[in-house]
Amino acid sequence: MCCDLTSLYGDAGALAHMVAVGLLDLNPKRKAELLKYFGSPGALWGAAEATVRSFDADLAGRLSALRASTTPEAELDRLTKAGCLAFLPGNDGYPSTLTEIYDPPVPLYVKGSVRACDQKAVAIVGSRRPTQQGREIAARLASGLASQGITIISGLARGIDTAAHRGALKAGGRTLAVLGCGLDSIYPPENWRLADEIVENGALLSEFCLGSNPLAWHFPQRNRIVSGLALAVVVVEAGEKSGALITAYTALEQGRDVMAVPGSIDNPMSRGPHKLIKQGALLVESVDDIVEALGMQLCLFDSCEEETREALTESQTSLLEFIDYKPRCTEEIIMLAGKSAAAVGSDLTLLELKGYIKQLSGGAYIRA
Repeated sequence: MCCDLTSLYGDAGALAHMVAVGLLDLNPKRKAELLKYFGSPGALWGAAEATVRSFDADLAGRLSALRASTTPEAELDRLTKAGCLAFLPGNDGYPSTLTEIYDPPVPLYVKGSVRACDQKAVAIVGSRRPTQQGREIAARLASGLASQGITIISGLARGIDTAAHRGALKAGGRTLAVLGCGLDSIYPPENWRLADEIVENGALLSEFCLGSNPLAWHFPQRNRIVSGLALAVVVVEAGEKSGALITAYTALEQGRDVMAVPGSIDNPMSRGPHKLIKQGALLVESVDDIVEALGMQLCLFDSCEEETREALTESQTSLLEFIDYKPRCTEEIIMLAGKSAAAVGSDLTLLELKGYIKQLSGGAYIRA
């Protein structure tokens, strides 16, 4: 199942219906099968119970109970109140790199902003119990890449993931964290401050709906998103059987580059990277090794500003004229634009996603 699924999301209510269907917590393969069978998220949500039962009796009962307890519009409103957005493949705001992978997340929940420049990204992953040297290497690589305008992707887990995110933020760069739970449940809990920093300088992403717990099977599933968002995956300290290696092998299947940092032969956490290097992964000793290996791929990306400006619609360009470097409240922007609150709200959201404006506390906006 790949980006051909975008043809299923043509109707106006598809997003709300898909957010509601997301509450069923189906795996990507099952979700894709259902959407292809019923034709659209709206058709699935509105299907007669007998029709659903003929396809899956257990699902019919769960869907019936869900429809009795909520509505698609209520779930979309709940998501908005939590400060999150949801995107479907083909939507403005859905990372184009994810439409290329097998079983793209549907929907993709986002807290923060994913920008066009985040396509120029490298994932750094590894052990949850690394050595101090491993943490320092991950942070140093992330910081060096971020200082060159490369977004750092990781999973917010303890250990190497945390070090990578912190390294990117320390350099003033951008970082995206892919969670194995809902965006309203930070795991591990001690990373809640780090999560807040990431929202301000990137985004938290998940395919799991609000309220989803960090279940064990969620993490291997989310690894395909970590690798799918990146041009390359760099493994820093990992056991021979670890989530980091799952991410690396998934990256290979997706056509991404795989790289690994060697370590001491006495360190059990070196076995994973060494195994990858033996199998052909690029041996990484410095940031330069990564940048040189990606060379031509990095050259394909223009600056973030150029990419986003090309993506602006006439409506968004017009609205941008009313926002400057002094805070301006939403009501004033609506009045100046002479458009409906819904139209202005939509354009403000997309302008923020594209990096042109920033929302302040209280709902005011300024130029970014």
